[in-house]
Amino acid sequence: DMKIDTNVPIPERIRGKKGSQFDALVSQMKPGDSVEFPWVKDENGNVRRIGKSTNKYSKGGQQFKTYLAKKKIKSVSRSSETGLRIWLI
Repeated sequence: DMKIDTNVPIPERIRGKKGSQFDALVSQMKPGDSVEFPWVKDENGNVRRIGKSTNKYSKGGQQFKTYLAKKKIKSVSRSSETGLRIWLI
C-alpha cells in the first residue's frame, strides 16, 4: 500500500536555469565570430546520426542553436568533418 502524506508543502516551480552555460560564451562573441561543437560519437567512434537520417548530431551545437533562437540572436551554422560550426551574424 502507498503511504499518504499530509501537510507536505508544494515547492515553487523552477522556471528555467538561472543563467545559461552559454551566457558567458555569447557575451565574449561579436558578429562574425564562430564556435565549433564536435559531433557526438557512438561507442565504436562513429558519428551519431539524427534518427534514421544522414544528418550528423552535435548535442552542444543543437543546444547552442536553441539558446540563440530563444535570445533572438541571429546565427548561421555549417557542418564540417569535425563538428557543427555556428557563427553569430
